[in-house]
Amino acid sequence: MGKITLEVEQDESIAERLTFRILDTGEGVTLNEIDNLHFPYMNETQGDRYGKANPLTFWLCNQLARKLGGHLNIKARETLGTRYTVHVKMLPHDQHTQVEERLLDDVSVMVDVTSNEVRAIVLRQLENWGATCITPDERQISQEYDLFLTDNPSNLTASGLLFKR
Repeated sequence: MGKITLEVEQDESIAERLTFRILDTGEGVTLNEIDNLHFPYMNETQGDRYGKANPLTFWLCNQLARKLGGHLNIKARETLGTRYTVHVKMLPHDQHTQVEERLLDDVSVMVDVTSNEVRAIVLRQLENWGATCITPDERQISQEYDLFLTDNPSNLTASGLLFKR
């Protein structure tokens, strides 16, 4: 049985930076799972008695940390545990902006979903989260995107996610 510890501290070298450190002395995640931090769904995740982790989790946490002006770092050793470190930028209270930031702001997503109804739902949800969405019909030749979402396995790319209905 493991133990989880949360440490929060102000970074001594950068006054506007706050560091959250989570130490989990449980089984630890695999190095393959950590690859999902930058490439969601690249590798399978482990399961335990509570269920199986979603491969998108680390990527979404890192996106959130980036939106907060920081990043997520994960170090693990199987059977010894995992150390999660999140650095975020924290401005003094009077400098906070009132603009609401969304999870997928500044993320562009290519959505290639066959069903018009399903595509409309997916586009609406991604846009609610702040993503800029494009479809293959709208894409300009040199237009780049961060994430590719498709329901057609033959169209799947290395940076893509396979969407199953």
